[in-house]
Amino acid sequence: GAGAMSTHAASSAPAPASPPTIVCSDPATGARLGEVPVMDRAAVVAAVQRGRAAQPAWAATSFAERRAVLKDILARVVAAQEEISLLAVHDSGKTMVDAAMGEIFPVCEKLRYTIAHGEHDLRPQARASGLLPHKAARVEYLPLGVVGVISPWNFPFHNFFCPVIPALFAGNAVVIKVSELASWSSLKYLEIFAAALRARGHDPALVQVVTGYGETGSALVTSGVEKVFFTGSPQNGRKVMAAAAETLTPVVLELGGKDPMIVCEDADLEQAVSTALFGVFNACGQMCVGAERLFVFAGVYDEFVARVLAAAQALRQGPPL
Repeated sequence: GAGAMSTHAASSAPAPASPPTIVCSDPATGARLGEVPVMDRAAVVAAVQRGRAAQPAWAATSFAERRAVLKDILARVVAAQEEISLLAVHDSGKTMVDAAMGEIFPVCEKLRYTIAHGEHDLRPQARASGLLPHKAARVEYLPLGVVGVISPWNFPFHNFFCPVIPALFAGNAVVIKVSELASWSSLKYLEIFAAALRARGHDPALVQVVTGYGETGSALVTSGVEKVFFTGSPQNGRKVMAAAAETLTPVVLELGGKDPMIVCEDADLEQAVSTALFGVFNACGQMCVGAERLFVFAGVYDEFVARVLAAAQALRQGPPL
């Protein structure tokens, strides 16, 4: 808060030991948003154990009940969309338009889809039983237990909610390690899940956030969770996969790609230039749909470059609010 003493102030007496924290700040202004703890292995394991204790009762609920919880979450997201967007802007430096398009819309669509189709997608599926006509075979989709999620900074709301929604609907508890660069907003977003779960008599420990650096994420991967969902860089994805292999924990990896944009000679250049600028400059290109390389046909190359140059020179950087 205001008036907090600097941790670097000179002092003759040794300062009392306090747990390490991450100072959260607005990347556009440097304004201090708050602090979150750097959670150690014991704290992560404790969160997983809380989720494991809460999960069996949730796994026993009906799909109708889980739909009701997601409908409540959707209503809360729609009602709080401006506040959610502002939190994302302060934590990641994006604009309000980007927050609406990249955070609110996809999360609402994920909720809408899961409410409409989740039960069908998880319904047992019949399989042929081969040479054993007296046998029946089916595939069942049962809850796993506790799912660990590791999310990046670039879409703090989207990267939090979109993995949690299907895991929760499938009957699991979730522990999510959020990025050290976007932890402040995540604790506010967590309140949406907690409020919706409490409102229908469910344990809010079904969705928990852990904060810290790489060691905290590593602790989550090796904590005994039943599955890990990771979004981030290929190099960190390798580390997650290697650590998960020690305990044969299944992983889902959503890693950065190398996405070419191809501008043909018959392209609408106005749209192509606009799309190219978005693909290169949005989040400084640090997103899964960033345009990593542009291939422009020779016939439109000079005009394309001239238009991109003029548009790029007109761009202005500054606090998005």
